[in-house]
Amino acid sequence: MTNSSVPFLDTPRLGSVGHLDSAQKFADAAAEAVLGLQRFINIVLIHDPKNDAVAATLDSTLQSLHALAPHSEGRISFTFVGSTVFVCGELLKASRRVYEAAIKISRILKQCGASEITFDDQVNANEMRSLGSVLRSASKGRNDLLLRTPLHNIEIREVDAMLENNDNDGEQPFETRIVYLYAASLITLRRYFANISAERSPSPSRVKRVAQRLVSLSTSGDAALVRLTNVTRPDRDDADRAFQCAVISISIARRITSDSIALARIALEALICNVGRAALLGAASQSTRSTLPQHSDVFMPMATAALCIAGGGINRTAATHAITAYEVTWMEREAQLGSTYAGEYPPLVHSTIVRAARSLVHRINPIGEAVPMSPHDALEDLLRQPYIDLPMRKLLIAAMGFVPAGTLVELSDGRWAVVCRPSGHRSATALPEVRVITDRQGTSLASPIDLDLGAPRNHEGLRIIRIVEDVSKRSA
Repeated sequence: MTNSSVPFLDTPRLGSVGHLDSAQKFADAAAEAVLGLQRFINIVLIHDPKNDAVAATLDSTLQSLHALAPHSEGRISFTFVGSTVFVCGELLKASRRVYEAAIKISRILKQCGASEITFDDQVNANEMRSLGSVLRSASKGRNDLLLRTPLHNIEIREVDAMLENNDNDGEQPFETRIVYLYAASLITLRRYFANISAERSPSPSRVKRVAQRLVSLSTSGDAALVRLTNVTRPDRDDADRAFQCAVISISIARRITSDSIALARIALEALICNVGRAALLGAASQSTRSTLPQHSDVFMPMATAALCIAGGGINRTAATHAITAYEVTWMEREAQLGSTYAGEYPPLVHSTIVRAARSLVHRINPIGEAVPMSPHDALEDLLRQPYIDLPMRKLLIAAMGFVPAGTLVELSDGRWAVVCRPSGHRSATALPEVRVITDRQGTSLASPIDLDLGAPRNHEGLRIIRIVEDVSKRSA
């Protein structure tokens, strides 16, 4: 990476010291915002929002919302699913008093058919009073009014419960939660790209929830998610590739930071980098063409950035996402367009991470007629590229391992295995953890065996002697 010192437009840096303290500040600000919002809703249900009695409460509510904004990328969301409460996509961690206030807000919204309310960091007193007026009317029997009335800098909606589940809930096995998240994410992403193709500019709020849930689940085992992305399939679409890119971007960035906000930001940027392609494909299909128009490379970075702004609004968060998407799509076309910013400014660190993840994914599951590579060959080829500098090489190897997850290998004792993740012992970077799937005679095992080849307990000295040729290629 050539730009480890570039600031993220005044957003938290990767690897920033004191993220635990930042998490506590976020929790405190979230609690105050919940209490402030609940007080405001209570008083506007009693008094007319234009009444002077509302003014003092309104000021304190706005202060609490604005205090939370720096911790939440400028959009302050309150999401309610059953008895679970999320603030800005994070599980609310607060006292019983705060939880009771949150549940009261949830009940009022539920009566109106809503389960999430989001404020832009530019929301002002007049806009809050408009919200109060709609709430009063809705509480008097016009329940659908809250969802139908457009409010400036305030969004109220009913959320997709599948995406709002607490992925850290231990009721389901980890692998099951991955499958559910994968399925729900593809549905959300395909709808999002379909809207883009139809010349609509949807808010990326649902896609943001995908990013946040990916980060949440990756804390329990990002290697298991990476295994899911390294499966070569002929029917991968743009939504599927975007999901893969987000997972690998998180895995790379996690080697630098554990800040969930920074990780979610990178994941979202990886998910939305295909909006320009979706828009241009939509335009092509309307003109009876199914492929991108000629010279689309010239328009792709600008179209991608413009759509990020159109969907996210004119604010610092959308601008950051737009810049990253612009830089990634430009860097992918440097052969046609020249250096980014004519070589005068280096790209953001976010951009270099997402670009590396996309480069890897497009080798494993390419667009069009290109021949897919095995995870091992894809990583090996990517590491040879001149735009992958030494720091990024180290990050890629740390995230993916010398032999990436999903690679079929033969062990020194003749058994076959699938690579699961890098070894749990950092000194053994070339010896991953594997799942043995056949015996020495090639017979499938009824119960696969997990082995960490880099562990001291590997007394037999097992090692990988070769990468098994892709079975699908061999049959072809």
